[in-house]
Amino acid sequence: MSLKTEHIYEGILKKDLVSLAKAMSILESKDHPARLPLVKKIFPTYGRSLRIGISGIPGVGKSTLIEKLGLKFIDSGLSVAVLTTDPASPVSGGSILGDRTRMPELSANKNAFIRCSSGYQGHGGLSRHAKELMLACDAADFDRVIVETIGVGQSEYDLAALVDIFIVLAMPGSGDELQGIKKGIYELADIIAITKADGDLLEVAKTAKLQHDNVISFMPSVGRRKKKVLLLSSRSGLGMDELVTEIDFFLTDAKKQTTFAARRNKQIEEWIKQEIHSQIEFRINQLLRSKGLLTEAYKKTLSKELNPLEAAAEIVNELIKTNL
Repeated sequence: MSLKTEHIYEGILKKDLVSLAKAMSILESKDHPARLPLVKKIFPTYGRSLRIGISGIPGVGKSTLIEKLGLKFIDSGLSVAVLTTDPASPVSGGSILGDRTRMPELSANKNAFIRCSSGYQGHGGLSRHAKELMLACDAADFDRVIVETIGVGQSEYDLAALVDIFIVLAMPGSGDELQGIKKGIYELADIIAITKADGDLLEVAKTAKLQHDNVISFMPSVGRRKKKVLLLSSRSGLGMDELVTEIDFFLTDAKKQTTFAARRNKQIEEWIKQEIHSQIEFRINQLLRSKGLLTEAYKKTLSKELNPLEAAAEIVNELIKTNL
């Protein structure tokens, strides 16, 4: 590890936010020479922070709720890191990365850290290197790490596999209870929260809660209790104290039931599997470029000498010969 990277590492341990931001930039860069040494250095801190995943459809109020929840944690004496993901353009790969502007009070708090990453080349609605970013938060010894997804289908499955407690937000009157059944999201969720439960939407939200309660009544318990459905309003504060209490209760119960440790162990297993796939993909792309295999396959396919299935099989056979 270089002296510069060593300095960054020492800064992370002191919870220096500039050092943490620099470390995350290194961790998000697949080719950075300091990436692997940095991971090796900070991995022993794995598991310090409690991880809270939050997902929901766009417009459900994820950023607003995360800010309120983060401030609640800080008021109780805890430090909070927030990892968010912005949608990326499928054409340019660019992202706005504007989540900090939607959490102005939390952004300005000295006990909080917010990192917004691009969803480009990520899994579902998560940053490709979300696991490494959470590890950096472990090293900085944040008490709570809140991870937000874009909220687009597959992202819920990916996030549920990374966190200690998974919260799904639903909008009143949106029919989310039916969509949740279709996608299996409610089976993954530990807590379901109906947002925007205020003003003209309060009665609609109450009806939505009854519908969601009915849906989850047929689902298995989480630990020793049924899944919880809460009414929340970031504007009035309705349900925020109850949400904090439920998070604490869930995590305490999970530790008693040993499901917490089992979940963490599963996360490590999935991390290894995903990293294997990632490294193989990276190596394959290197070989495809250096050997010109794709170019040759395109030519043979365009000339009808091979069909796409045969061309792919030919490339795979050639890659096997190289032992990757």
